[in-house]
Amino acid sequence: MCRQKLFINGFYSLLILLTLDITIVRAQVDTASITGQVTDPQGAVVAGARIVATNQATNIAVETTTNGEGYYTLTNLRPNLYTIETIQQGFKTDSRKDVELNVGQKARFDFQLTVGETGTIVDVTTDNQTQLQREDASLGNVVDNRRVTTLPLPQRSWDDLLTQVAGTQGDPYTEQSGGTASGRTGSVNIHGIRSLYNNFILDGQDNNSISTNVQEFSTQVSRPSIDSLGEFKVITSQFSADTGRAAGGVVSVTTKSGTNQFRGLLYEYVRNRVFDANDFFSNRLGRKRPQRVQNQFGGNLGGPIWKNRAFFFADYEGTRIRQGVLRIATVPLEAEKSGNFAARLGNPITVGGQQVPIFNCNGTPSGQVVRAGQIFDPRSRTLCPNPNFNPNQVAGLTNLPYFLQPFTGNIISTIDPVSARFAALFPNPTLGGTSNNFARTPTLTDDANRFTTRLDYKINSKNDIFGRYAYGKRARFVPGFFGGLADGTDTSAWGLTSVKTHALVTGWNYVISPSIVNQFRFGYNLADATSTQ
Repeated sequence: MCRQKLFINGFYSLLILLTLDITIVRAQVDTASITGQVTDPQGAVVAGARIVATNQATNIAVETTTNGEGYYTLTNLRPNLYTIETIQQGFKTDSRKDVELNVGQKARFDFQLTVGETGTIVDVTTDNQTQLQREDASLGNVVDNRRVTTLPLPQRSWDDLLTQVAGTQGDPYTEQSGGTASGRTGSVNIHGIRSLYNNFILDGQDNNSISTNVQEFSTQVSRPSIDSLGEFKVITSQFSADTGRAAGGVVSVTTKSGTNQFRGLLYEYVRNRVFDANDFFSNRLGRKRPQRVQNQFGGNLGGPIWKNRAFFFADYEGTRIRQGVLRIATVPLEAEKSGNFAARLGNPITVGGQQVPIFNCNGTPSGQVVRAGQIFDPRSRTLCPNPNFNPNQVAGLTNLPYFLQPFTGNIISTIDPVSARFAALFPNPTLGGTSNNFARTPTLTDDANRFTTRLDYKINSKNDIFGRYAYGKRARFVPGFFGGLADGTDTSAWGLTSVKTHALVTGWNYVISPSIVNQFRFGYNLADATSTQ
């Protein structure tokens, strides 16, 4: 039994962002920010203009004013659709609706105001807007909620969508393979770098298992269900200071928040062998389609606790899988378990065109030659030394320190009792021949439950807090080639693996002034994995 406990205690210190003139936004890992300059019709800067960004889902407004050079910055904006308004006495109000802000985005919107009454609103549609990325040189792509929820996924694992981003390569696996990656999820190579070197961030909190063999099935501690995620961003190169330390890529994920409307869903996805085609190897052996019963069910609910101020969101998903997997292996023949390997004895072996003679224990020719598949008595290593052995030459069939003595008829006369008990663990062949002569279709089981809940509270115009807790439990049994104790010789990826995860994060955002922002994060992760073969 291999038991691994992993405690990751992360304490994100106060991040105080100070600037003199233009506010430079850092540490926007799980939120977005906007910046820009406001000018009048002649291009002169407009100081003191109010910039108001309103979240269309929660009706929470965040505002600031332009500085002496007409610049403004709004930070800690939850990814969503926004309405951005610029208000200044003597000018018409410039309103831009349906502005989509994504996770980790640093967008820029410049405004040129028109002289007129402040009560007159000039609407600008998103089709006419240009979101410049001059504030961030990192390269990557955002997988938004529409793609997360609508693209088909065989296992409903959101991280299968990572390959939607240029520069990523999936780490495919099959249940019939014996590699360590068997059953692993969310593994992608970014620009050729191994998946273990990626940096996963969930709601601004470190979400890496820091595991060497990925016994937890994933390099992430917490893997919430796909229906609990808002969107995620994959940064493939040119990391900024807030997302560095990854040799591979950075994957920043945000969970959903509640809104002013109660929204929820219930679902169950079913898959069985009626919908599946038979696999190649089962077809070749004339075996019927293996068992397949896959049920994924759950639901979520989100809404207001206090309209325009406090919101909740909760999500649950359960997975139950029973899947037949074909195992093809080589087992000893029934006669071989008792030491009879006569059927393995083949043609004579030649070295340099000459057959290799067998000598008696006293060094005289026995009249026999070495044959393929021949078994020699290991005791001859000590009982029959070769006085003509030349240590200055390469040891081989014609130059050994002892005279090998074959078992008569290729039948082992004496078998160690421990070896006999070990041989009895292996089943008898089910197919013909001496190689790949055994096949069976055992059942893989995979049961998982995961729960995510989140609370958001807008205290006032300058302070907001949030908390998110995610729990996961998974028990997965991958059968071996033979069944029973003999499977202890298989890969470490097989057997029974149980994993429990806890992931907690709390955050507090405080806008001290238009140029000073205080962001606080506290996180605690626990992954407890147990493997038994």
